[in-house]
Amino acid sequence: MSVIRLSFSAGLALIVIGVMLYFFDSPRDILGEFDVEPEQNIFPYAFANNASTRYYNEDGSLNYTFESTKLSHFRPEENPADAYTSVENPSIVIFHDDTPWYIHAENGRVDPSNIITLEQQVHIINKDLDGKTTTMNSESLTLDPSSKVASTEEPVTINSTIGVITAVGMVANLTERKIQLLNNVKGQHEPEILSR
Repeated sequence: MSVIRLSFSAGLALIVIGVMLYFFDSPRDILGEFDVEPEQNIFPYAFANNASTRYYNEDGSLNYTFESTKLSHFRPEENPADAYTSVENPSIVIFHDDTPWYIHAENGRVDPSNIITLEQQVHIINKDLDGKTTTMNSESLTLDPSSKVASTEEPVTINSTIGVITAVGMVANLTERKIQLLNNVKGQHEPEILSR
């Protein structure tokens, strides 16, 4: 009897091993395709802490500066054209005449064509030649530093010495000092008090 039990146990073990080999070593056309998520490349290709760059015009004058507490460059192996750089605490200064534009955000992303997308508490500050300060605030902003155009489809608030304007969507040409507000524009005007 013990020989039969041993033979039965050995036979059962061989059947289990055979089934495992069949299913784990079978061609895909028998078992079908399995949905397996590709591993995400979550590690940057390169990074830099406390990065600072300066960009100059052809005549040698300063065009803009870019600073960030951390840059992380990602370059997907399957499509290098999708490379991008994530930035933490980006600060950008756009120079034009004697009235620079100061731009700051908590996070951002720079694409291969050098377009900068800023996210979370985006602030733009400018002081004109008369000393009047204008600030623009939004949660998202796309900046093309070469053309000096900033845009957003998100709500934006503009504060100046004469009042507050809110809108949804904006295109700002920082060189020409022109701002186009796109939707739901509301303003509160505070007239200047004239001294006698």
